[in-house]
Amino acid sequence: MSSCDVTRFSEIILDTTRPISERFSTLLKLGTIPGEQKIEAISKLFSDKSILLKHECAYVLGQTQNPTAIPVLIKNLKDEDQDVITRHECGLKCGSSLFRHEIAYVLGQLQNELSIDALKESCECELEAPMVRHEAVEALSSIGLPRAMDVLRGILKSDTTESVVIDSCLVGCSL
Repeated sequence: MSSCDVTRFSEIILDTTRPISERFSTLLKLGTIPGEQKIEAISKLFSDKSILLKHECAYVLGQTQNPTAIPVLIKNLKDEDQDVITRHECGLKCGSSLFRHEIAYVLGQLQNELSIDALKESCECELEAPMVRHEAVEALSSIGLPRAMDVLRGILKSDTTESVVIDSCLVGCSL
């Protein structure tokens, strides 16, 4: 599938004159296309009138496991104008990374050396959500022991391209 498919599928899912069943099945197809272009298209469905489509929109975004989708899910989770079922699905789909983010935060607050290995694993994992990696870096900085700081310096020497992780390491190393 190509960017032409993303464009065509996007037009279908956003066309409120089409049958809900067609829009629904097209949304599921759109979710299977690799890449980030689909995230923006799917995200537009959160303004639709159909609660079912918005719920599935959250489901499909979560299934992509694309970090770009997480801020969209969090935004709609917090949006009190969204229906409860939509907000619930947003919470479920971003929950695991949000939960890991909170765990990293708590480990940083504990400032325990025993947390270093787990935090190192989180912040070095390129597949982890940027917000989780950022929080793991901050937690290591908070621990402040030489071994924790070595992890931050190691990340700065690595091939990571995630700006929030790099910036967090730079700040952490300067404190």
